[in-house]
Amino acid sequence: MPYQFVPYQILLLLSALITAALGLYGYRHRAAPGTKAFVFGMFIGTLWSVANAMEISALTLEHKLFWANLQYIAYALAPVAWIIMVLQVSEKSHWVTKKNILLLLIIPAITFSLVWTDPLWGFVRHDIYLDLTGSLPVIAKKYSPWFWVHFTQAYFLNFYSLFLLLKTVFSKTTCYRTQALLLLIGTGMIAVVNLTYILGIRFTQYDLSPLVFSLSGSIIAWGIFRFQLFNLVPIARNKVIEAMQNIVIVIDAVDTVVDINPAAAGLFTIDKGQNLIGKPLHQLSEEIAEVVNQSELQVQHEFEFVSLPESSGRCYEMQISPIINNEGILMGNVIVMNDITELKQAQEELNREQREIAVMSERDRLAKDLHDNLGQIFSFAGIQIQAAQQQRQRGNQELADKYIERLGEIIEAAHSEMRDYVYNTHLDEYRKNSIENLILKEISIFIINSGYFSRKDIHLNLTDYEFPVDVKVHIVNIVKEALNNILKHACATSVTISLGGDDGCYQLVIEDNGIGFVRDRSHSKGTGSGLCIMEERARLLGGIMKIDSRLGKYTKTVIQFSDQ
Repeated sequence: MPYQFVPYQILLLLSALITAALGLYGYRHRAAPGTKAFVFGMFIGTLWSVANAMEISALTLEHKLFWANLQYIAYALAPVAWIIMVLQVSEKSHWVTKKNILLLLIIPAITFSLVWTDPLWGFVRHDIYLDLTGSLPVIAKKYSPWFWVHFTQAYFLNFYSLFLLLKTVFSKTTCYRTQALLLLIGTGMIAVVNLTYILGIRFTQYDLSPLVFSLSGSIIAWGIFRFQLFNLVPIARNKVIEAMQNIVIVIDAVDTVVDINPAAAGLFTIDKGQNLIGKPLHQLSEEIAEVVNQSELQVQHEFEFVSLPESSGRCYEMQISPIINNEGILMGNVIVMNDITELKQAQEELNREQREIAVMSERDRLAKDLHDNLGQIFSFAGIQIQAAQQQRQRGNQELADKYIERLGEIIEAAHSEMRDYVYNTHLDEYRKNSIENLILKEISIFIINSGYFSRKDIHLNLTDYEFPVDVKVHIVNIVKEALNNILKHACATSVTISLGGDDGCYQLVIEDNGIGFVRDRSHSKGTGSGLCIMEERARLLGGIMKIDSRLGKYTKTVIQFSDQ
């Protein structure tokens, strides 16, 4: 049998088992970017270790040469696998295309083909013979020109990988620096050991590269699965992002902060120099974490007016965008927040001015109505007074009394008309409109006053009953007060209003998806004047009001009443 046992084989086979295990483990997580290249590299390392072990144990030149040629798969393809991995963490992943990979494989394919023809033509190696001077027979050879073509490409890729990793180590945040440093150590070890062997700088007659390959793979695997090296492709952090006034936070699939720009760090950092990378999102802000948890996966969301305790009462517009890999798997989210405090203040000022203009317009209308309707009555009253005075001066007291009596009727008529005018002005709208139209009008006013709600954010489920005017007044004012509370306190983005019932029993429900609140049990009849007014109107309807609210979730107000 042309093979013998050599103790060094045990180390090589152990190395093969390690790289194979790492490759299988990486294959289970192959959806992560860059992991496929890692798996390929580990299986190359397995082949390298096994082939090297067989080469050492072989006794004839023919058998040794077969296993030595097989190792050229590893020699040629390992640098390609490394460069693909490195590109994933150095903002160059757009270079990893099918076209570029095929170009990188041209020289390895030619090299692997030519090594099998070396005994005839010696394109890669020549003067090949079995060296028996050492403790074990080994292949002696000289390198031919094509070998140096292969060598140039392989070590260009190796050194360019090291250059990219060094650049990443000195330009990334702490979290990425650790990841890139581990990949740098792993890649550098195999490159240095193999280079010294090729250049003849040897401490033993064996090629230690296959052994180092398993150690290198273990270090890289630690970076992948301990520090989540490939779980999230690093986001480009150029000067534009760094200088942005917008708050930018990148989280992974388990809501861990993996990147944060200076604007965000300044908002959430209490101690100068505090590192926020690697912390759970809820440690930065429970409010933001709650919004992220409420949003649907893999769908871009926009949320407005998120108030943060850390921001001293300022308001933010928040956008959440998912990061999805080529397999459609959610890898994380990018959170971008804009400070809209000044915009909201400007909108509130505009709304205030619009309300003032509306009030002035209403005053003008009332003045015209009063002038047209009551001016004539008061003029006639003046004529009656003058007539009564003239008859009294003439001594005609009876006729003067008639003028005075007529004056009293005119004043009573004016009083009655004034009362009816004020009452009808308020209630005429309720008589002419359905409860649905009245609620729609309040919703329109609410949308204008909010400055950020739109009609699609208000969901209605109304059954249009024929209520008496006074019932309509109470229902509409309850809805109005509830919408006012939502606008002032809830920070909500959606409101649902429903009205239904049967057999004379009705239920009005106003629900929002805002921040909720906790009602003080010692003040069960309302924690504010708005709630007290709503409860009083519910009582006037002959019903009751219930409130269900959860912090960070919702608030639901339910009015139950009957037509009795």
